[in-house]
Amino acid sequence: MSEQKLQSLVSQLNSESKKLEGIDQGAEQKLETLIRDMEQDLQSPDQVATGIQNVIAEFEVTHPRITAILEEMTVLLGNMGI
Repeated sequence: MSEQKLQSLVSQLNSESKKLEGIDQGAEQKLETLIRDMEQDLQSPDQVATGIQNVIAEFEVTHPRITAILEEMTVLLGNMGI
């Protein structure tokens, strides 16, 4: 169940990231890398937990929807013991 929810959140994050406009190139690259890592490493989500926190710090003011999805992922990972 938790892995399905995590996959759903990765899909939402990917969808929201495609809607971003006027984003700093460095921040955009961090987000793209995080999404790619998540898609590849869903079997070992602990490897992306730190990346999520870094991207949250970058996006929390300018892109609240991205931040909300990432924070939900953090809670889910925490509930999974990661």
